[in-house]
Amino acid sequence: MRLFPGRLGRRRQRPFNPDRQPEPLRRSRWVSPSLLVQAVPEQLSALLALMPPPASAPPPRITHFVNLYPPPEGDMTQAHTIASMRRAAAAHDGPVRLLCIQHRDDPDQTPEGFARGPDLSRNVLDIAPLVPPRPLPLLFDILESGAADAADDGFLVFTNADICLQPHFYTAVSALLARGFEALVINRRTVGAALAEDPAAPLLAAETGDVHPGFDCFVFRARLARNFLRNDACIGMRAVSLGLLYNLIAHAPRMAILTNATLTYHFGDDARWDDSRFAAYTRHNQAAALQTARALLLAGSREAERLMAYCRHCYAPPYVRTLLHELFGAQARL
Repeated sequence: MRLFPGRLGRRRQRPFNPDRQPEPLRRSRWVSPSLLVQAVPEQLSALLALMPPPASAPPPRITHFVNLYPPPEGDMTQAHTIASMRRAAAAHDGPVRLLCIQHRDDPDQTPEGFARGPDLSRNVLDIAPLVPPRPLPLLFDILESGAADAADDGFLVFTNADICLQPHFYTAVSALLARGFEALVINRRTVGAALAEDPAAPLLAAETGDVHPGFDCFVFRARLARNFLRNDACIGMRAVSLGLLYNLIAHAPRMAILTNATLTYHFGDDARWDDSRFAAYTRHNQAAALQTARALLLAGSREAERLMAYCRHCYAPPYVRTLLHELFGAQARL
């Protein structure tokens, strides 16, 4: 029995190649009835014609949580992130709650203006004996702590601890949510590392930054977290966010992926996670992503269709494309 009856027709199918990726989108489009993807060459304004009109409603309640940890001496990365979150919250008219998520054994990292969420009690080394040993938190443990006391109709924001916000972040996000989106994924821009020496300098505001393809900022309705299929991916390493991305694609009734918006930024592009010493962590996170993809694809036809449509039009790692082919063969149309 076919998952998508009547869609294959008589078109000749190409031999499957897991390394073959779809052409990058040249125009922003709805790749499925529930997922709008911004094409990198297009400005955010190009999406307005594709979006529903904004609803008249009060600003949504936003809980923004970030995993903070004792930084190495002289490392100001988290300080920049914290300062940018405070500035953005102060510039926004709606309710924003800033939340610190940390391990219970670490010294208190809660900055001024933040609340402390439920502590984490484990790390990836409790799950797998990876080498070299690094006690990295599990992404879905962080998400569970961040969502613990959020109202179902509110929105959660999760960003990495090295992602800074533009002052207009919460205001722009609220405007997008008013158009009916239940989830947003916002790709950062990379600004010059030299600007980190004085992040309040006028030059930072003038820096447009470069587009970056990674997923490191997620906004979603709190009630969606109840349906997440968890995995044991750890933060700070490659492929950590794929499980969260795939959950949102499968469950959000209306979602947008913004690839070219000036809402978040990162100083430099050091890619510390892309180090051969941490190959075991990469394999661990890839296996976790594959576990989540498999579970979502088998959860039901709606989830499978949404996730498959994304992989058909956007980049998906070869191991995920291989899974789709194994499960659905030519019906996947990859």
